[in-house]
Amino acid sequence: MGAVGARRVRDAMQAAGLQPIELERFSCSNKIWGTKVKRLRMPDLLCVRTGIRVEVRAKSKLSIKMSDSPNDPERRWNSGLMPNDLIAFVLVREDGDGNVAAANEVELFRVEDLQVTEALARLSDPKAYSEGTETDREWPSCVATKAGIVTEINLQNLKTLQDGRRQTYTLRGKTAYVALNANFNAESQFLAGIPPQKVAFPAPANSPWDPRPLLASERAMDRHVAVKALGVVGSERDWPELLNMARTDADHRVALEAAASAARLGSVDGLGIVRGTVREAAIPYLAMEAILILAEFDGTPLAGQCAAILTECANDIALAESELRQAAIWGLGLTGLKRYHELFQFLDAENEEERVHALAAFPSNLDIGTIRQLVEVLSDSQSSARKKAGASYILSKTHDAHQAIPLLVRLSQSANPAVVDWCVATLGQFDVAIVNELIKDQELLSKLRPLQLVSPAQNWIRQENASIRISFVSKQCL
Repeated sequence: MGAVGARRVRDAMQAAGLQPIELERFSCSNKIWGTKVKRLRMPDLLCVRTGIRVEVRAKSKLSIKMSDSPNDPERRWNSGLMPNDLIAFVLVREDGDGNVAAANEVELFRVEDLQVTEALARLSDPKAYSEGTETDREWPSCVATKAGIVTEINLQNLKTLQDGRRQTYTLRGKTAYVALNANFNAESQFLAGIPPQKVAFPAPANSPWDPRPLLASERAMDRHVAVKALGVVGSERDWPELLNMARTDADHRVALEAAASAARLGSVDGLGIVRGTVREAAIPYLAMEAILILAEFDGTPLAGQCAAILTECANDIALAESELRQAAIWGLGLTGLKRYHELFQFLDAENEEERVHALAAFPSNLDIGTIRQLVEVLSDSQSSARKKAGASYILSKTHDAHQAIPLLVRLSQSANPAVVDWCVATLGQFDVAIVNELIKDQELLSKLRPLQLVSPAQNWIRQENASIRISFVSKQCL
């Protein structure tokens, strides 16, 4: 939900002419890492054109609600946020098939508008100890359950017409955020609330925001914002300051981000600091951050060197955490550097989780070169059974079956029965209609029939959701 909500807000910022980047790494991703630091108070998104920071709150039921630890200054609802920062609330819903989608509306409030009305917000009971004994702080608001139109607004009430029925909301000190005769959507918009106003994303100024003055800020968060932004809007002239901060900043996370931004701008010295952090991190969790940083350099001058470092890390059994190697493998794939040729070696990794991450790091839209390499794995007598299983799985998931199937058909003519078996096993997983379109050899088609009967496309029991549900119910046997 959080990733979908952050992506929706990012898209809305772009539509408003802003230039958003992730400030909190992986805020737009649903990839789970056990060793990645969590629960840091940091806005999710940053606009590098205006300096605006945005905290995103995805809600299954729309409310102006923030996690809070009233007795911990580091865990307050507004920790890490400045008065002019924005908080975006987005309705995010999951359907019965596990798909998650965000509403079109992005509801924005300034932090300062929540601060001035904090005394009017309600505190819930503390959450579980595992969540830091936080509470929820909620500012009262009005959200319609059905779409409608505003028919009247006065000091006491906000009156609407929803599906032909009149619905009145008692304001009790709330501010109406909608105008008379305005239309509104169901469940995804605040009609009124205790904060004095809702806001919109501002238009970018004619002169772009300069993050450099924040480099000298006493607040670590400001320095973090500055160095992160300079990795996008800076240039080689920023190398000296960034490298100096990478070596001397009192906040180790700021120091690492400074090195990362210098590297993103082409500094080999900055890349060296990031690489060194993998094995000699001042704080243990920064080793994972360093690996995740190395995966972000696709399209930059040092992308090739980053890929080499990630490959080195992925092969290094001396790394204390296997998940660091998994992250390095992941970073070589579709969400990172897209160096698919480097992933083949990890299809035969000893660690199963590393093999799983290598499989998942291949895209569904494989290029012809990668398809040829995968087919070659099936024909190579030196390839292990698990490597061939991985290659077969990846090929079966490709969207470009028209490229893969002819190569597999040609290979199925091999004199080696083991090679033929892998070709048949792979072809049997493709869509039946495409197979029938491209394969005219009736003998080969007859070999594929039994496999097609147990493929997800032909057999509902083999489909992912059904398989999970059957497994879940089958375990309820006590």
